[in-house]
Parts: sequence; structure tokens; C-alpha cells
Amino acid sequence: MRLALIEGTILSVGILLLVSGETVQAVTQETESYALVKGTVFTFFGRSFPGVEIEIERVDVEEKDRKKTRREARSDAIGEFAFRLPPGPAKWKLTFRAKNFTEDKREIEIFEDERVDITVLLKPEG
Repeated sequence: MRLALIEGTILSVGILLLVSGETVQAVTQETESYALVKGTVFTFFGRSFPGVEIEIERVDVEEKDRKKTRREARSDAIGEFAFRLPPGPAKWKLTFRAKNFTEDKREIEIFEDERVDITVLLKPEG
């Protein structure tokens, strides 16, 4: 009986080590690197601005290749947006559009796999 208990304990410890080893291996494997462009859009009055159309495109490439890099998004319910991009070096242009507001453009430069934060304040037209 005692021998069966010891064998069961050894088996349990072995399984635990096997599972732990697989978990550690999965965690330590490298993940794909990327740059993150993240920000928030506000109205001129300081309120978060949901639904703003945001376009990003790489500007340090040939004109014909820009279309391949173009991405679009909308700001969420609290005015936030994010783009996951290939690591730099690269130059990007962001365009922010909303009905009855002046369009805003920003250029950013990404040097590697980094995070770039942007805050945008859109002004009413006129």
C-alpha cells in the first residue's frame, strides 16, 4: 500500500513538472514584435469623441506602395483608437475626420517596436 502511494506521488510530481515545463516553454517563446500607435480623440470642448474616422498610411515608401500600408479605424465609445504596425524605422501619417469638424493630420516616426501615444483635439468647422 505504501509503495503504491509513493508511486502515485512520483507520478503526480512527474506530470506536474511536465505540464509546468510546457507552460514555461510556451511563455518564453518569442512573440512577433510590433509597434503600437495608440491615442484618444477629444472635441474642442474637452469631451471624448467617439466615431472619428482615422486613417494611417506609411509615407516613406513609393506612392504605389502606400495603398498596401493604409489602414482605417474609428475611435471607440471613449474616443480611443489603436493601430498595430510593423516595427520601424518608418514614417506614418494619420488623418482624423469627423462630420462638421476640421480634418487633422499628424506625422509620426517609429524607430523600432515601440508605443507611440497621440492626443488629438478636433475643432468645429467655421
